[in-house]
Amino acid sequence: SQSRYPKPKAVLYWSIEVDGKADVIIDGKSHLLSTGETIIMPANISHALRAVEKFKMVLIMIKSNE
Repeated sequence: SQSRYPKPKAVLYWSIEVDGKADVIIDGKSHLLSTGETIIMPANISHALRAVEKFKMVLIMIKSNE
């Protein structure tokens, strides 16, 4: 489902696929990630995740006060 977190002025989400496969949808475009791949989700752009198979990921969120 779509993210429901409040939107700060600028946020960058950096997702690192640790294990498995996931479909990362950013602004309606699908990106299939497998083990060891990364993707950047820009600020204020809608995104969603769909498990293609069981997966683990690390999500790093970088905020800016500017």
